[in-house]
Amino acid sequence: MDSPKHLQKFKRKQSKASALQDTEQGAHSADGAHPSRRKSLRAVLLVAAIGVSVALLWPAGGSSDGYSESEVIQMNQQFELALANGSSLLIPVDITDNAQLKEAKAVLDSSGLDSANLIQQAEGGYIALAWVTVWDNLEEDGDVIEVSASGVSYTVPIRHAPTKIVVPYSIDTPSLSLKGIRDGGGGITVSAKTQQGEISIPPLTVGQTMDLRF
Repeated sequence: MDSPKHLQKFKRKQSKASALQDTEQGAHSADGAHPSRRKSLRAVLLVAAIGVSVALLWPAGGSSDGYSESEVIQMNQQFELALANGSSLLIPVDITDNAQLKEAKAVLDSSGLDSANLIQQAEGGYIALAWVTVWDNLEEDGDVIEVSASGVSYTVPIRHAPTKIVVPYSIDTPSLSLKGIRDGGGGITVSAKTQQGEISIPPLTVGQTMDLRF
């Protein structure tokens, strides 16, 4: 379990990374930088913050759910590289495909969400809908996460069998948040589907939030 000192250090580092991101984005907006360059900068700052969080949450000699420290570091590096290369956990729902639209509606309805309103907004171009698919990539030990996007949140038990949900997101600034809710032991271990294939997310701790921008 993380010590209060580690969590305090993590929060301070995370705040610094957030402040640095805001400063850099403001500078590039002012000098008229190309949007793709600003997106690349956001990716660099994001993965740097993730690297800091993993280093602090898993101190030297520690391990996560059967992963060694070196394996956690490798997972973090692979995750950073995937994000920098454009991988996204948001896989767009093709609302022109009747089969996909029907499946998305069923998922939203089963979660108690207003599917009619969300689909209407998506059809109007105000938002987009995306599939998010997650599963436990190690021991199925009762890990639970919260997946949030554009005001919609799901509490998702992480099992070996993939769980597929639908979230709304901003077309201009697609983003997704993952939060550790319950740790079955040794860290919350999650894999997710992207358009490029499977991706392993660096282990989460209870209360830790990972904000991802794509």
